[in-house]
Amino acid sequence: MIFTKIFDFFNRLLGKRKRKPELLMITNGCLVDSPYSDNDVCGTDELELSMRENGFVSRLLVTDYGMESGKYMIVDGHRRRAAAVKVFGEDFAFPCVVRDFSNEQEVLGQFFQSNAAVKITKREV
Repeated sequence: MIFTKIFDFFNRLLGKRKRKPELLMITNGCLVDSPYSDNDVCGTDELELSMRENGFVSRLLVTDYGMESGKYMIVDGHRRRAAAVKVFGEDFAFPCVVRDFSNEQEVLGQFFQSNAAVKITKREV
């Protein structure tokens, strides 16, 4: 804990303080699939049915790390995005939590953590 406080102190001192996650509505055209994702986004029938009945009720996790201005890479939510595009159209604006990462290692860590349940489910089937 003391190391975290020291680390945060030096980051603030050097002006490298991370932004807090923010919630933004981001249109589909500004979202980019993660190059790390191998999720099957074809089998979304159940998600589509749920979205038709309940709307889009969750958020995507995205980052602008390493992206050109105005673009966001999806870290978690590839299947939800694919289903929503089928239901609501290509111009749909998604509620997104935008996370700030300092490096690619952090992005990968979050990606694998967020997608661990999907991988386990695929292996069990």
